[in-house]
Amino acid sequence: MNKKLKSWLYVLIIISLYAIPSTFEIPLNRMSILTFRLDHLLHLIIFIPLPVFFLKTYNFGTTYIIISITLIFFALNLEFLHIVYSKRSFSLNDMVFNIIGVALGIMIDLLIRKRQLKLRK
Repeated sequence: MNKKLKSWLYVLIIISLYAIPSTFEIPLNRMSILTFRLDHLLHLIIFIPLPVFFLKTYNFGTTYIIISITLIFFALNLEFLHIVYSKRSFSLNDMVFNIIGVALGIMIDLLIRKRQLKLRK
């Protein structure tokens, strides 16, 4: 499957997860791992692959920076979808964990690129 197609499919999956009301019987916001709520950790985990998918499809440079900034704004604004859907609620903490996930994904991509450059030398 094409890299760009995979990237956009992942974005659609994330938007779907935000738009569709949760039917989980398990209260994720009441469960914790190392003092972090499980739902916050899931936000972080979901957003880590996003920059890795997108940034792998483009060359390093101006495009890389623009995509990184766009993904951060995407993570920031996606939480506002909850306001549109009455069964979901807006959470500043979720938004913060979305952004941290994107930032970690960008750092992982940079580390992968750095390692690939070392291996080429």
